[in-house]
Amino acid sequence: AAEATLPDLDAFSWFLRDSSEKSPPQTMFAIVDLLRVALADARFSGYFAEEKNHKTIVPLLEYVNNQQNCPYSLRLVALQAACNLFSSPLFIEHILCCRTLTSPIIQLITSSLLDEKHHSVRVAAASLSFNIATANNKLRTEEHREALPEGDQIELAASLLEAVSVEEKSPEALQGFLFAFGHLVYCTPKDGELVDLLKSMDAQGIILVKAKLFPKESLIAEIGNELLGKGI
Repeated sequence: AAEATLPDLDAFSWFLRDSSEKSPPQTMFAIVDLLRVALADARFSGYFAEEKNHKTIVPLLEYVNNQQNCPYSLRLVALQAACNLFSSPLFIEHILCCRTLTSPIIQLITSSLLDEKHHSVRVAAASLSFNIATANNKLRTEEHREALPEGDQIELAASLLEAVSVEEKSPEALQGFLFAFGHLVYCTPKDGELVDLLKSMDAQGIILVKAKLFPKESLIAEIGNELLGKGI
């Protein structure tokens, strides 16, 4: 990575795009896993952030989203690769503001949050949700603007609440859902549609009832009573 030149990265990008058009899911796991490792380096993720129309990343995400029975291993590395997009600050504005990229990422999250069989997939989806929520909250509190479109915020919040409501086994997954949800709604405009959604879904009740199953999780009371009760 330290010695990679622009032609090297162009060739790597072409290889990834070509593979996403031709490879079966078993092969795609290795390809996406290679991308996951590469994106951990900010120089790689910075290069792909500036790629026109995100012509490498988007097809790979869409490949995973379009699999009717996506293999567990492929879905997991796709979520982890998407998390590594945040290794470069250049990608954050694209992830939040570019519909071409935001849409497949939100789809990947929402289809993974309710994976009943694989705890690690739910945790990885929570981590990706957290990355998006914290990036948007940073712009909301520091620059007083909403980067992530409200429709995407609503879809993400609804999915996280549903994930919280059905989680019964994994304290780690529940904590991830709550962290992401808390950052997503913290300081959200009180006259916005997101707040209307939280009230209509009884977000406070959904979260507080989890204290019976997870009595040691302090975020339940913090988000349920303080953020949703007193704050919103």
